[in-house]
Amino acid sequence: MRNFSAQIYIRILILVLVSLLLAYLWFNSRLIVTKGVLILVLCYLSFDLVSYVKKANRRVMDLFEAIRYADFTRSYTTRYLGGSPEYDFLVKEVIDSYRKNRTEKEELVRYLETIVQHLSVGLIVFGKDGHVETVNTATKRLVNQVVIRNIQDLKADIPALVEALETASSGDTGLLRIDLTGEERTVAYAVTEFIRKDQKLKLVSLKDIQSELQNQEFDSWRNLTRVLTHEIVNSITPIHSLSGSLKGLLEAEWENDQRLTEETYGDLMDSLAVMERRSQSLMQLIDAYRRFSRLPKPDFKMVSISTVLQNLVSLYRGEVAEKGIELSVRVEPETLEVTADPQLIEFVLINLVKNAIQAMEGVPDARLELIGELDKSQRVSIHVVDNGKGIIPEAMDKIFVPFFSTKQGGSGIGLSLSRQIMLQHRGILRVESEPGVKTVFTLRF
Repeated sequence: MRNFSAQIYIRILILVLVSLLLAYLWFNSRLIVTKGVLILVLCYLSFDLVSYVKKANRRVMDLFEAIRYADFTRSYTTRYLGGSPEYDFLVKEVIDSYRKNRTEKEELVRYLETIVQHLSVGLIVFGKDGHVETVNTATKRLVNQVVIRNIQDLKADIPALVEALETASSGDTGLLRIDLTGEERTVAYAVTEFIRKDQKLKLVSLKDIQSELQNQEFDSWRNLTRVLTHEIVNSITPIHSLSGSLKGLLEAEWENDQRLTEETYGDLMDSLAVMERRSQSLMQLIDAYRRFSRLPKPDFKMVSISTVLQNLVSLYRGEVAEKGIELSVRVEPETLEVTADPQLIEFVLINLVKNAIQAMEGVPDARLELIGELDKSQRVSIHVVDNGKGIIPEAMDKIFVPFFSTKQGGSGIGLSLSRQIMLQHRGILRVESEPGVKTVFTLRF
């Protein structure tokens, strides 16, 4: 600023000298033209001094405005105003510091936004009027909405969720059973309140825990099955072995010493045969339960839906033709693919198709449809549709329970295993049925 002061002093000194010269000539000379020129010079010097000071003030104000609004798109120098290089360097350091802070702040905001958008837990922030400040991708996917501007936008589809969030206060948590995209889901929520810019906001986390609940339920059944099968095997194995040994001993005794009557011998042999046969059946049933408790881990690959369904058609073409069932396949688009274990998915579809064929026994104009498509939320879905006897409403909530079966002689583990396989694929297996009209099993990935 020393140069700036020097410029002011020089201008004032020149102004004073010209003023003194004009005063001297005014009283001691008749040079009118010279006097007029000096008056003009005096006016110019006065104007230049004021303009110089205003320009300096304006540059300082511009700098303060730039700092205030974080606008550093222009460069700031005072050299042409007489400012020193040290002053320009100081201004440059201030501007660079603000630029750096702003860049770091913007990077932090982008970093936090990226984290929020990639969280698997849904997050939504809204104000007292319901206006949504922030919402991440997980929330949009959960509620099947592309754009959420106000919390009231969800009221038409999931009013229970909106009511719970509006009435909840900071620290509240809870579980909700709500209908999402045609499915009953269990959603856990937690609420935190905070103030930003004098506005009270609610931060709500949402998590669909349906799959976790089903996994826990499956694990409980699997652990119970392991214990039961272990205990049953320990009891059945000696019975099966002894019944066979007793049959052999009885046959040998009958040939060597026929002290038993023929009727008694026949009754004993029949009883031992029943014991052996039933113990053998129990051993086979236990093997099925062991398969239930030892589900392999998926080997994920890119799988063509069209290929999987065509393999299924090849497998059952002869049986459906023999039973007079009309079988159709539709995949849209034809190139539809999904990341899955092809063998496990084939197991699920085989189980569903087998059940559908059994449900259509004796049904006139029986039809079986296999459909692959993208649903409304752009998730890959496979539908197995039949017009068989259907599932009665009382059994709808139980068909996925291990060991529950509506078929005589059924083990009740096929659908349970199928649902667990879909859970391993982070998908779902759901069913809709109108008895005597239509039953639809849906695999959604």
